[in-house]
Amino acid sequence: MRDRRVMDQWIPGRGEGDRVLTELTDALAEAPREPRAILTAAAGALNRLRPGIWVASLMTKDPSVMRVIAVDDGDPDTARYVQAFEHSGHLSDSPISSRVIETGEPLLIPSISIVELADRYLDEGARGYMQANPWPASVTHFGIVVVPMRARGATIGTLGLFEPGGSAPLTPRDMTWLQTVADRTAAAVENAQLYEDATKRLERLDALQSIGLAITSTEDLALTLKIILDRLVAHLEVDSAHVLLLDQAENVLSPAASTGFRATAAPDYRVPLEEELVSQAIANPGMETLPISAAYAHSRRRTLFARERFIAYGALPITAHGNQVGVLEVFHRAAISPDQEWWSFLEALAGMAAIAIDGAAMREGLQRGSTTRRGGTKAPDLSPAELRILVLLVQGLTNREISAQVHLSPSTVKFHVRQILTKTGAANRTDLTRLATREGWV
Repeated sequence: MRDRRVMDQWIPGRGEGDRVLTELTDALAEAPREPRAILTAAAGALNRLRPGIWVASLMTKDPSVMRVIAVDDGDPDTARYVQAFEHSGHLSDSPISSRVIETGEPLLIPSISIVELADRYLDEGARGYMQANPWPASVTHFGIVVVPMRARGATIGTLGLFEPGGSAPLTPRDMTWLQTVADRTAAAVENAQLYEDATKRLERLDALQSIGLAITSTEDLALTLKIILDRLVAHLEVDSAHVLLLDQAENVLSPAASTGFRATAAPDYRVPLEEELVSQAIANPGMETLPISAAYAHSRRRTLFARERFIAYGALPITAHGNQVGVLEVFHRAAISPDQEWWSFLEALAGMAAIAIDGAAMREGLQRGSTTRRGGTKAPDLSPAELRILVLLVQGLTNREISAQVHLSPSTVKFHVRQILTKTGAANRTDLTRLATREGWV
């Protein structure tokens, strides 16, 4: 192993450059197919080849948020300092990385002090963090080279070396070989991101199918809603979620199911529909940061949020047949920036909740009608899924259209239609529609 003085002057030639790429490729191949793991593997491999603080940053689907990885095996305290800096939120939009990403051009600073670096390249919040948390290392001067990570013609992040000042300052040749390394890393990160996205989509589809099965197999609304919320928390990676049902007479939302709350009394809260937090979230869907001194209409809700330490909040209306029947609320104890796929999955879960709630309401109506109706035939004993399908069938939808509404396959819908025909004694779909309408089953 070269000593630190020699390594400071090392720039790979053709043979050394090939070896660097080979070792980097091996490290990337052994890393899990996850972007953060890829960045960590790349920074670690480079640190073994050339000591210093290696920092990799990656743009997320929210361009204002960056993932940052720092590795320095020779001085782990400095790497931990950079990571803590990033977790504080003051380094998520580093002016150095931002400049490289915006211009697409590498940045070379042969020598700069920590004080000068803070004054020239960090904002007021970052400088305040450094004043409250002093730089931990004795080395106070660095050479810096940061290059863009490029994949499929787009800049997706940066890769940089912060090298303690030595006898051989960094030169443009360092940028050249590091750019090759960064592009190789970017390709691996891009592939990992595509794999991660595809895996999430498959997992979310599987979750929707399992919820569809739950709706068809149980008449317990609370259980079905709990299953929906458990899938929501697991796949959207949030801390807590709530389903509130709307009492039309009192215009009040009452919890029907919840998960992830620390307080056992959370389900007891009743919320006016016009509560500012709920009404604003429904009018403008998005994850909002909860103001510390928000003037909520319900003082008990304010106490709940304070006790639970929630930071982010979002909500979607639950609607059935164009009418609001409830609200799906999401809470998290840290700021988050969901992408469009995240919201699409949440909307799908709200739709599944609407199907479950609507099915329960129809079943209750049928049971009530079967005991009070005079002159008509008794309402058939249909499952929640069959009730939902019956309503859509009476509306004139085809099996394929019903399939899209209830998130079941066309063959499963066809099976349920046959079951409905058998239970009602109807000869065909037309006869069933006439019978259901005449007898008041829908």
